[in-house]
Amino acid sequence: MLAVTFIISGIVSRGINRDEVVVLLLEQKSAEVELWTEMTLDGPKSAGTELDVEWLLTLLMHGGVLPASGGMPMVIPQAADVGLRRILEDVMSTWNEANTAAHQLASEPNNTVARQQFQDHNLTLQHGLINATNLFRQRLHTNTGMIRGLFAALFLSTLAFLLIGLWFMEQIVLLPLDALYATAHRIA
Repeated sequence: MLAVTFIISGIVSRGINRDEVVVLLLEQKSAEVELWTEMTLDGPKSAGTELDVEWLLTLLMHGGVLPASGGMPMVIPQAADVGLRRILEDVMSTWNEANTAAHQLASEPNNTVARQQFQDHNLTLQHGLINATNLFRQRLHTNTGMIRGLFAALFLSTLAFLLIGLWFMEQIVLLPLDALYATAHRIA
């Protein structure tokens, strides 16, 4: 029981660590997109954010290896949850639309329609990134609760095992000793 609990908790802990990293990355990309939006509205857009956001969304949808600084690379599995996959696909589509609108805004900086479309796409993009982050955060909390439940079950089963063992010890050892003591007292 103990070995199974530790094996399962080890597997789930890796998932928790992976989800923590993904949540941090999504929050970071959300902040970068916000900065990119401000920079695009104020002047020329920053090109570095494009590939990072697209790369992260592709990694989360299709799986792959996430390079880790100072440690082993982390393997991100393909998104199996249909709801999460749909949200990631919508975010990717919105990202592409926002990127197109940014190019149009860069070529026509005084076009108010292009500016409004860009702002609308970026608002939708921010909401999509927040939804994806919340889904990963929810999975993180679910897995953390599962580990807590596993260790609570381990504690309760160990306690039950000890109490049953105590009862058997009393039945097998102490009651015969009491009978022996009573018999010895009677003989004396």
